Amino acid sequence: KSEKKIRVNYVKQFNFNFTEKNVIYRLKIYNSYVFNKNCRVANKKDKKSIVKLARNSFTNSRFFKDSQIKKKLAEKIKENWINNYFLGKRGNKIIVYESNNKILGFILLIRKKSDLIIDLIAVDKKNKGMGIGSYLIGSSIYFFKQCKYVFAGTQENNIGALKFYKKNKFVIFKKGYTFHRHYK
Repeated sequence: KSEKKIRVNYVKQFNFNFTEKNVIYRLKIYNSYVFNKNCRVANKKDKKSIVKLARNSFTNSRFFKDSQIKKKLAEKIKENWINNYFLGKRGNKIIVYESNNKILGFILLIRKKSDLIIDLIAVDKKNKGMGIGSYLIGSSIYFFKQCKYVFAGTQENNIGALKFYKKNKFVIFKKGYTFHRHYK
């Protein structure tokens, strides 16, 4: 049997359900990047704004696409990721983009050796297309200068994210599938 057939049989045997096709992007860091003047490292006072932004974003994520996960729970999952950052349990840094004392975007970063992983990135819906996401990435790279690569994952059906990473010179590193298993 081929490896692919074995994996499919394993997934069926243990009642996993297909959730999404995902894409992992990679950016090799070559140039110098500038820390944007509107970007800064998040502090505890920012938590409420970041949580609100996280709750209203990521509707293309596997948690929202899984019909067995209620919307409120899907929102809570990303909220918990942010809360865990502030508890020191997830990620190395959150960088925010702030304008007129309002947080318009954030990026949650995890550093693993010489790699930088974008765990979450979100921009307020009303402010998309203004370069804020690109500023967050550039500022993140500036902050973690010693890293060689930046990795980011998204869903194959998230056209906006696919265009965003391509615009920012990321290339496809690998593709895969996500499966969920629900217990009753």
